[in-house]
Amino acid sequence: MNKAPIYPYPVTYARENGELEQYRASFKTLAECKCAIDDAIFDNWDGMNFAKDSAKRVLKQFGPERVTFILAYTLREMNIDNRFSGHNASWASTVPLYGIASGRGSCTLESHPAKVDLFIDLVRKDLQELAQQKSALRQKSSAKPKKEAVKMDKTPIYKESFEYAYNHGEEEQHRASNHANIACKKAIETAIASHYHDNCLDTQAAVQEVVKQFGYERMFYVLANTVQTQGTDGRVSQANKKWAQTIPIVFERGKRDTSYLITQTHPGLLDMFVSSARHEHLLRQPLKAADIKAEAAYILERFQAAQEPNSPNGTHYMV
Repeated sequence: MNKAPIYPYPVTYARENGELEQYRASFKTLAECKCAIDDAIFDNWDGMNFAKDSAKRVLKQFGPERVTFILAYTLREMNIDNRFSGHNASWASTVPLYGIASGRGSCTLESHPAKVDLFIDLVRKDLQELAQQKSALRQKSSAKPKKEAVKMDKTPIYKESFEYAYNHGEEEQHRASNHANIACKKAIETAIASHYHDNCLDTQAAVQEVVKQFGYERMFYVLANTVQTQGTDGRVSQANKKWAQTIPIVFERGKRDTSYLITQTHPGLLDMFVSSARHEHLLRQPLKAADIKAEAAYILERFQAAQEPNSPNGTHYMV
């Protein structure tokens, strides 16, 4: 299909603006389109009507704009005695002809007006179907795609320096682990940014998004590496700073690897993310006998401390 638009100005404008080539090329293609429509009318007329697909070939070859231009121009030129149906005459008045003067035989169909009128009906029906198809495609493409299942990166965390890896022939494991750390760092920054709306961070959703991709161990490793650098930052809680110190981080020649430091996230939001991550992880851990015993002792202590029934209606004790 020739997708070049119809030249919309008269020849005087084209000449004054050095666009005669575009003008001539446009009208040459219009003339070719006119001949193709006449041929389609002649070839597909069975004496009474047209086959359903009679207009599809010319529409595909020249595009809707040129075909409708030729049809509308012809109708306006030949409708001096109302030989076309009223609905097609109204339709033709809506097609832009760019102020092109009448009398252009190269743009006027030679077929009988009755056949042209029926062919216009066919073209308009095809264009309506095409518009519906495009609308359906737009709706389909704009529909929110289903999220594909995220495959967790199970690359082991390499807990030695590159020097150690080099000396032990484990450079690939070191590189793979480092690449995974960097990817996890980016995932944390993205998750926090995407789940922060209206001054509120959905920490649980952000944490789960990262956990599904990298698991708790690597996420904690990357978080601890960053939090350990924020010792004097008051926006990070002391509890999270103490927690970060419990996770040993590998140093390269005495220096921290900065390639997976979380730098694109506000420290306050990062602190909220860390707290939520720690809480979510704790909830997943099975209770130990010592935990159950401690909770039972706490409940008993609360019961014994109550001097009188403390339920809302004052009839019984509760903790």
